[in-house]
Amino acid sequence: MNIPVQNLQTIPLKNQYIPTEGPKTIPLSLDFTVADTYQLDLSQDEKLGKIGYIQTIFVDLSGSDIALTFNIPAVQQKIVAKGRTQGYYPVLVNNPSVVTLTCVGGPAGVAIQLINVPIPGSVWPTQ
Repeated sequence: MNIPVQNLQTIPLKNQYIPTEGPKTIPLSLDFTVADTYQLDLSQDEKLGKIGYIQTIFVDLSGSDIALTFNIPAVQQKIVAKGRTQGYYPVLVNNPSVVTLTCVGGPAGVAIQLINVPIPGSVWPTQ
C-alpha cells in the first residue's frame, strides 16, 4: 500500500551538529526500584542554556538483566537497550527534547548520560 505523501510532515533535527553551548552531558542515575518510568523534558533546561538537545545517549546496564526502553515521542523513535550491556545510542531528538525512560522491575543506580554531540552508535556486552 502506498503512503500518501500529502500526510507526511517534517520535523527539524540538529543531528551531527556541535551545539553553540559546546559539548556537554547530563549524567543521570535512575532508580527503577522506585519508579518504572521517568520522563525528562528539557524545554526548561534549554531556556537556562544548559543543553539545547540530545544527540547521543550512553547507557550502562551492566548490573541488570532487564532492558531499558527510550521513547522519543516527537520523532516516534524507540530504542531498547538490552540488559548486561553498555553502549552509545544515537538519537533523533527535536528541540526541546522530551524522552521517556522505562525499565519495569529494573535496578537502582542505572547510569545514563544524555550527550549533546554526536557519538557513533556502539553497544558491547558486559559479561
